[in-house]
Amino acid sequence: MTRVEVDANRQTGQGDFSPGDEKMTRFETERLLVAEWHTLHKEQWPSLDLAGAVQEILTPNVTACLPASWQGKYSRERADQWIDDRDGEDATWLVVENTTQEAIGLLILSGTDEYGHLRLGYMLKESAWGNGYASELISGLVGWCRENRIRSLTGGVVKTNTASVRVLEKCGFEPRPDDATNNEQMYSIGFV
Repeated sequence: MTRVEVDANRQTGQGDFSPGDEKMTRFETERLLVAEWHTLHKEQWPSLDLAGAVQEILTPNVTACLPASWQGKYSRERADQWIDDRDGEDATWLVVENTTQEAIGLLILSGTDEYGHLRLGYMLKESAWGNGYASELISGLVGWCRENRIRSLTGGVVKTNTASVRVLEKCGFEPRPDDATNNEQMYSIGFV
C-alpha cells in the first residue's frame, strides 16, 4: 500500500479537507458505523481503545493472508506500533457494529499514484465472519466513493481467499488479469 491522505477531497479535487467534515471521514450502513478511527466519540464507540480493538481483530487467522510483517500475535505494544504505522501511511477506519457498539473490523484506504484512485484493504474479526458484514462494509464503501467522486477503488485478494473474492464480485468489482500474481488477484471498480 502507498500513502494516502485522510484528505479524500485532495483525491477528488474538491478543495481543502476539514477534519470536522463527517461526510469525508465516515459512512453508515444498516448495521455498521465506519469512521476514521480518530474521529469516533464515546457515544459511538464506548470503548475508545484502539490498541485493544487491534489486538482483538488482528488474530493469526485474520492476518494469515496479509503481509508477513502483520502476521502473528499482537501484544498491546505491537498493537500501538501498528496503529502508529497506519497513522503514518494510510487512512484507517474502524468498523463498529451499531447495536453492540463493538469494533468488529478495520478498513484501510491508500492513495495510488493516479489522481482520484484508492486502494482498499479490510479485515473483520473472526466472530464477525459469516454474518454478511464484509459485503455490507464494501457495499457501503462503494456508495461513499460514489458520493465523494472517487474515480476508482482497487483491492488485492489472495486467490485462496474465496470469501473475499465473492464479496468484491458481489459489490461490482471485476478482476484485473494484468495485475495478477501467482497468489494474488487485483479487483477494481470504477465510478467515473
